[in-house]
Amino acid sequence: ELDPEFALAHVCVATSYLELGISDFIELDEWLPMAMAHVEKARNLEPDSWQVYVALAQINHAQGNADEVLRNAMKVLEINPNYQDFLVFVGNYLVWQKGEVDEGINLLLRALELMPGSSVSFDPDQLVITLNSIAPDLAVKMVGADGCQPDHSIWVLHTITSWSMLERDYDAVLRCQELVLSENDSPNNRINAGAANLFAGNF
Repeated sequence: ELDPEFALAHVCVATSYLELGISDFIELDEWLPMAMAHVEKARNLEPDSWQVYVALAQINHAQGNADEVLRNAMKVLEINPNYQDFLVFVGNYLVWQKGEVDEGINLLLRALELMPGSSVSFDPDQLVITLNSIAPDLAVKMVGADGCQPDHSIWVLHTITSWSMLERDYDAVLRCQELVLSENDSPNNRINAGAANLFAGNF
């Protein structure tokens, strides 16, 4: 109301309608026209705003329009090539939805390169888990050849635990679970550490 030409405010209103819609507070035929009206207004005001294309990609995703998701997500990276969230988003999308593994991995690695010390909401260690599924050699480089290390996040420790279980390396399972327990002394992690001791033969 105070500044109808403020493009980013229109993006925020569009995103709010989207959030209400995907949370089932508003039906699709009600929120979608409102969201699109505001995002189109924002695009007309600032056609080179990467936030506009973030909102469009999210709206497309809620509609199930895969081609438009990718087109608008790529536009985000064209305008803002260092936007880590969408490097991860597009990287995963290319790998899992489009089968373009090499290009997708390159974007994931670019995100990983940019993330240390940043305030981005994605955990860099989560990329290790993704890479393990599609490029195990790269995943090993990320976690190191020595496996469990005290400075790994709990996510990575859980992942290495799973690898170790598949390899029947129960001593490695035990090391990882003990590290998890040392970081988070919860009842569930005590159970996991107890089970790891059983697997390792420490009855």
